[in-house]
Amino acid sequence: MSHSASAPTIATGKRRAVVLAWSTWVCLAFAVFAVSVRAEEPPAQMQDILADMISKQHAFDAEALHDKGVAGLEALLNELFPDTAPPAKLDAPEEAVAKLIEQLGDDNYRTREVAYTKLCEIGSGAEPLLVKAIGHHDAEIGWRARRILQRWNYSKWEDKGRYADAFAVYARGISDDARIELLLARTLQAMELGMPNGNRQRIIRECLTTIVRTDQDKWINQLRPLLEDQNTQIANLVVMSLNSGTDGSHIPTLFLEALKDNRDNVARQAIAYSAKFCNGPAKQTVQDALVAIYEGKNDELKFQVCQPLIQAFKYEPAKAFAMEQLTSGDRSRQYQALSWLADFRYSGKPIDPTLLENVKPLLTNTDNNLRRTAARTLGTYAGQEVVESLIPLLADKYASIPRDIQNAFPRQPDKKMVRRLLGDAAENHTDQSVRKAAEELLKRMPAS
Repeated sequence: MSHSASAPTIATGKRRAVVLAWSTWVCLAFAVFAVSVRAEEPPAQMQDILADMISKQHAFDAEALHDKGVAGLEALLNELFPDTAPPAKLDAPEEAVAKLIEQLGDDNYRTREVAYTKLCEIGSGAEPLLVKAIGHHDAEIGWRARRILQRWNYSKWEDKGRYADAFAVYARGISDDARIELLLARTLQAMELGMPNGNRQRIIRECLTTIVRTDQDKWINQLRPLLEDQNTQIANLVVMSLNSGTDGSHIPTLFLEALKDNRDNVARQAIAYSAKFCNGPAKQTVQDALVAIYEGKNDELKFQVCQPLIQAFKYEPAKAFAMEQLTSGDRSRQYQALSWLADFRYSGKPIDPTLLENVKPLLTNTDNNLRRTAARTLGTYAGQEVVESLIPLLADKYASIPRDIQNAFPRQPDKKMVRRLLGDAAENHTDQSVRKAAEELLKRMPAS
């Protein structure tokens, strides 16, 4: 009895020894995992910088991060774009990972939870085995493997907006070739997934702007694949960055290419930003590109390019074309042309007879807003014919129009002429309401 009773005891003891040995081996393996994972994490100083970026935002002092050079930028990009970061290098045996995956289906709940937590902490080095485990015959293992992968995936795509303001502060100080090269490579890699959304788009645009800010085509031209992307949203993101990244003293080759783009909405975006170059050394180059669009066959772009040609480049043929649009019957074009022709540089100047002739019919239009816009455009200019045309609107039923005219008349350079015409209207106009309004305004008009 004593011998037979001791046999199970001995066997049990052996099994315990084996389990203990296995557990010890797994723990040692995990120690290797832990060391490896920690080696991939940002060092303590970088963690402090990241925390400072979140708390300080636009007041972030980037000096310490700049001092870390390329290594600092790489660590930051790993945080902002973890999907572009190189995979973690883990040296632990696959057997340890495989054992933990098997423990995801253990009968003991505590064992399952511990294995789940440890696998989450391991990082992407375990991803291939976990992907394979999704199809495991044990549904519990497959479900938990999928949860771990989803958790990692969330960490890749979570909103990084908490870093956006501080990153903008830091990015403005990046100008050295080594960091620009790294920033360019990682930005292009991040854009391989398509048009970013939300704060990711905001951060990527800051990256693009930083590259443009170098004023060096050797970097900027590497953004050409994005400008040529079939997704015009991506192309327009590049055009916006070309605008925000230059002060007008240098004209990126890529911007000229955007002006010539055969996709209307891309060219239109570039046209909208072209005025920035009207005072710089590239003025004539940009004007020539705009005139080429104006003289082209695309009527819609011809009209759109009138705005910078009129307001920034003072190209008279475009002004004449815009005046023609006032009689086109196209309400949208009428509004836009009126706003361009009311540019502040025309303030107090004599009005073009054609403009006066084309605006007058709009002063009696039944559309209140169009009538008001026409009156305000006319009020930008000086001269007796302007004042005579606007006096009847002093009694307009749309209250904003008389108010605009009352503000415009005192800005006329010839105050005596205005007082004379108001006095004549107060006495002789056929409309009693106009007579009364002219009399009231005359009382407030300065003598000179």
